[in-house]
Amino acid sequence: MDCIHVLDFDSEIFGFKVAKIVPDRLDKPNLQAALERLKDQQVRLAYWASDSSDLVSQQAASDYQGLLVDKKATYIIDFDQLAKSPMKLWQVQEYPQGDPDTALIKLAIESGAYSRFKTDSHIPPEIFLEIYTRWISNSTQRRIATHVFYIKHQGTTVGMVTLGEKHGRGDIGLLAVALEARGKQLGLHLVCAAQAKFIEAGYRIGQVVTQLDNVAACKLYEKCGYHLEKLENFYHFWL
Repeated sequence: MDCIHVLDFDSEIFGFKVAKIVPDRLDKPNLQAALERLKDQQVRLAYWASDSSDLVSQQAASDYQGLLVDKKATYIIDFDQLAKSPMKLWQVQEYPQGDPDTALIKLAIESGAYSRFKTDSHIPPEIFLEIYTRWISNSTQRRIATHVFYIKHQGTTVGMVTLGEKHGRGDIGLLAVALEARGKQLGLHLVCAAQAKFIEAGYRIGQVVTQLDNVAACKLYEKCGYHLEKLENFYHFWL
């Protein structure tokens, strides 16, 4: 299996070749070989989601100046174990298929506060904004999401969540609550609405990927019944 995949979407946004290194465990010689191949292919930025528990991989990343930009936490839930008495979700509505409005775009950008595209100082702010604007646009147009839920308060959209599928699991993509609306359990309502929809669609397992540094998000998912499945150290290599 080829351990290098060029990423067309990322390459288009950045304006140069971007790729990912696929195996989550590599020793120093194998990582060196992968990086040399990437350079030969004129790749300028490579991502690597490495097994955080593998010390050999972490040492290899350090030796080759990998920039640790994210501790990526994958949370999962078994819907069969979920309580059968969901809370009242009258606030949550489904966003119609089409272009996102400005409020939804703003929320999508806020959802990336801990994103590796924001924490990596090599990435210009306009690239970060473009990535999250396209993410929510592709979601509301149902290209990468099956549903988009939102909550309005006094006529303003103050929360949203996108739903999709990954590896046969019901997957939460973006989740955000506006700063002025936090502390009202809106995030809890959005996650519960997503879980109800996943169960209705026949999924047995749900998942969400977030940043370990996003403590509030991790606590929210744990409160909703998710538990940590794996933790990956996500590196950027600038070549």
